[in-house]
Amino acid sequence: MRRALRYAIALPVAFSIALATYHYFSDAYFMVYPAIFLVYVFTIGVGLAEPKLMVSGTGSKNRLLGAIIGGVSAFTFSSLIQFSIPIAVLAWGMLLFGMVTGMMSIHTG
Repeated sequence: MRRALRYAIALPVAFSIALATYHYFSDAYFMVYPAIFLVYVFTIGVGLAEPKLMVSGTGSKNRLLGAIIGGVSAFTFSSLIQFSIPIAVLAWGMLLFGMVTGMMSIHTG
C-alpha cells in the first residue's frame, strides 16, 4: 500500500482514538493524549504496509507466542486500566507498536 494512503487512513483513525480518550477520560496528564495519537499513527501506518504479516500462521510456535503475548498483555492492561484509562490506552498502543515493528523487522531481515 502506498505510504500516502496508509497515513491518510492512519491520521484520522489515530486522531479519533486520542480524541475519544480525551473526551471520555480527561483526567490524565495532558501529554498522554498527543502520545496516544503518535503511537497509534505510526502503529497503523506501519501495520498497513504489509497487512498479511499481521495474520500469523497456525503453527505450534506461532500459537505459543500468541498465548504468551496475550497473557502478558491482558495482565498488564488490566493492571493499568485500574490506574488510569488513558494510560492503559497508550500502553495498548505501545504493545501493538512493538508487535508491528517486530513483525516488520523479521520480514525485512
